[in-house]
Amino acid sequence: MSSSRVGAAPDAVVLRIFDTLTPAVITMGTARDPGTRGAVCEPYGDTDAAFAAQLVDLLTGKDDELLAAWVEDQEAVD
Repeated sequence: MSSSRVGAAPDAVVLRIFDTLTPAVITMGTARDPGTRGAVCEPYGDTDAAFAAQLVDLLTGKDDELLAAWVEDQEAVD
């Protein structure tokens, strides 16, 4: 049995989650060769500034204490 689906559409899945369940969703990586037997998920790295910014926006939008800590010292918030 194959672990990938022919015709898989990761972006469509994320959009459906966003529309159906919650807009508070962020992908933790990117799919390479989706819908093929060689499909893999490559996680975003610590140095990916765009991912870090999205994650901070998502998490601090729901947590005032985390937002305050982030504003006070961005390096201290891991």
